[in-house]
Amino acid sequence: MDYADYFTNRTTDKITCDLIGRPLTFDNGEEKLGGYIVEAEAYMGKRDRAAHSYGGRRSSANEGLYRRGGTIYIYAQRQYFFFDVACQEEERTTRSFNPSNSSRLGH
Repeated sequence: MDYADYFTNRTTDKITCDLIGRPLTFDNGEEKLGGYIVEAEAYMGKRDRAAHSYGGRRSSANEGLYRRGGTIYIYAQRQYFFFDVACQEEERTTRSFNPSNSSRLGH
């Protein structure tokens, strides 16, 4: 799958809905971690007051939002970690992730 294409050629709301139920895995060469996306939110970038990129706000902390489609931007709030996925001028945030045994994900 061409993830850059996946995150740039459809509307943000359609991509956000499509992410629900998708597996997400990370393989560091020694172990595989993964789970399923169970909740996601769409932010409409520069015009959305809730977005980290609202009003064109740009800093080293949110620079990932200005990269090519499919770039992951990870941040922490309180005791939780979140990740956004950059696309076009908008962003999506995965709010809930259900950890799972990676072997069940087929990876």
